[in-house]
Amino acid sequence: MASTNIKLPNTDEPLEEEAVPGYDPAHFYQIDPGDVIGNGRYSVVSKLGWGRHSTVWLARDVQRWRWQSPRYVSIKINSCDEDPESIQQQYALLQRLTKADPNHRGFSTVRKALESFELKTGSGTHVCIVYEPLRETMDVYRRRFAEGRLPLPLLKAYTKVLLAGLDLLHQDCGIIHTGRIHCGIRLKSDRLMDPLTADLKLDNILVGFEDESVLKLKAAQFQTSENLFKQGTGRRIYQSRSDFGPLQSYITPPVIGDLDSAEDVDMGAHPTQPDVYRAPEVVLGWGWSSSADIWNLGHLVWTLASGKDLFTSLYTEKGTYDAAKHLAQMIAVLGPPSPTLIQERSHSGWKWSPAIVNQDGDLCEDARSFYRGPFFESTSGEFLYPKAVPLPQSLDDLAGFINTAEERAKFVDFLGKMLSWDPTQRLSERMLFDHEWLDLEPS
Repeated sequence: MASTNIKLPNTDEPLEEEAVPGYDPAHFYQIDPGDVIGNGRYSVVSKLGWGRHSTVWLARDVQRWRWQSPRYVSIKINSCDEDPESIQQQYALLQRLTKADPNHRGFSTVRKALESFELKTGSGTHVCIVYEPLRETMDVYRRRFAEGRLPLPLLKAYTKVLLAGLDLLHQDCGIIHTGRIHCGIRLKSDRLMDPLTADLKLDNILVGFEDESVLKLKAAQFQTSENLFKQGTGRRIYQSRSDFGPLQSYITPPVIGDLDSAEDVDMGAHPTQPDVYRAPEVVLGWGWSSSADIWNLGHLVWTLASGKDLFTSLYTEKGTYDAAKHLAQMIAVLGPPSPTLIQERSHSGWKWSPAIVNQDGDLCEDARSFYRGPFFESTSGEFLYPKAVPLPQSLDDLAGFINTAEERAKFVDFLGKMLSWDPTQRLSERMLFDHEWLDLEPS
């Protein structure tokens, strides 16, 4: 029995991608479950998620022999207001991953694009990228555990896997995950983020299926159950279905995803990273490189260990990002940056071309104006907002959720090697891989 598409009651409440600021139905490709796309190869099963410039769908490969088992893929359909040439350039960047050394220990940790194709409408061209489907984001996965905290042995194993994946990206493929301004895909269970979200974070780390049968069983159910949609202005908006049911095993491999906004490993300067993960060099306009991914991973590991973000209360009463408050919290936890570092970096001189509009609607050509700086006195290195600094609480003070002093000391040392004010002092992924905290053998 084929699935049926059921219209939801009329409502003015926006559904999924309709909630995106500036949403234009003409930019999104109209697709329905049951449609066949990709030169007749993929039959659309169900909507998995959506983003600022895309929707993602589960599809079945119909060009298989009858004796072969079913094969499913996920297809990201980009909106036509995205520059097709730019998307194809990003796809070419992703193709480096398929040419990487398959014997590299991080090869299976990075999600790879299988192929791309185009769909054309009267409004423009929609570039589609095909991937192997994955179960859920790490943010969803961690909530299956008490207080959103992964057991330490599992976290250590996952951290080593992610470090191996970053090593493949940075050293073998010349790719940095932190990248251009773009919005990553949002699953149904995720809240919509601002455009600066396509970076290494919980929503962009995914876990695979513990067994292939889980995907096939749920996909078969999707194919025979109702797809709910809202009749919006100009197109049908389907309700996402991304719940693949209870885990059969908690040993599921993590995968680094959302590489659509990745860049060549080089020095960047434009705004990047979601607010809570933003590295100090981004806010201070020093320029950033692959070490920004290490900062992101350090924060991610903290969240998975503690169940909480390391830096909170980053916003004004109006809900806008407050860089001064963020830097003040870094000072409270990590201590202040050295005056020498501030003096050396205060005249970096990075200018953006073209200028970028900030959250207040102002056109800015550098980080200082974008984030409402300056924040440090360039000569003395003193922080200009001392009253904003909370009472000092070191990583060791905050890591009370780790019971033994020895284990806590190793954990804090590991994070300290990643969360350094000076990007050049953060250890590389290869050096972190061998850190004693990640030793899975009992001492």
